[in-house]
Amino acid sequence: MAQEWPVSPHRIAASLGYANDGYLRRKFPDLCRAIGNKIAVQKAERLANMERFLTKALKEYPAPTLHDLGRRLGYSSSTCLQLHFPALCQQILAHRRAVRHEKIAEAKRTLQDLLLEVPAVSLRIASQRTGFSCLYLKELCPEECAALGSRYVRWRHESSERRKMDLFQDVRDAVGQLHDEGKCPTVKRVMSVLPTTACGNGKP
Repeated sequence: MAQEWPVSPHRIAASLGYANDGYLRRKFPDLCRAIGNKIAVQKAERLANMERFLTKALKEYPAPTLHDLGRRLGYSSSTCLQLHFPALCQQILAHRRAVRHEKIAEAKRTLQDLLLEVPAVSLRIASQRTGFSCLYLKELCPEECAALGSRYVRWRHESSERRKMDLFQDVRDAVGQLHDEGKCPTVKRVMSVLPTTACGNGKP
């Protein structure tokens, strides 16, 4: 009885080799009743604390899982939480779903805006803009991520083709300029009159 967390009469009886606590309750009725009352009070306090904890979890962001909450309370699973507070646990699950839907909607809006940006934005940049990893973005918004990836690949290809065309035109202009000056258009001379930005234009 003096222990902070007293052992129940049933467990005491079992440790002494009795099949049940009937003998102890007959022999020490007042003590067994006092132990039972103390255990009941502690259980009520523990459940009240658990209820407050779960109620507070409804306002957490990001929304925690029931498993995480159970672990924080010292349990290996969420079974105890769902047993004592099924309605609260359902609210927490609903809160988690709502937060996920909100995340998806926000990510979709951001990705749809990025699909209109020029130059095209890569998925890596989209990941930096949204704060989500590429893998998580693909999980949340597979269609938008696929569209973003396709657009970026297409833009890179088109940009590469434009740079090649620009380089080709720059070389033609350089050769024409050298001919006008009466000079033989060697590679070295052509390179010397090309615009400073032309040397990298052939690279994708």
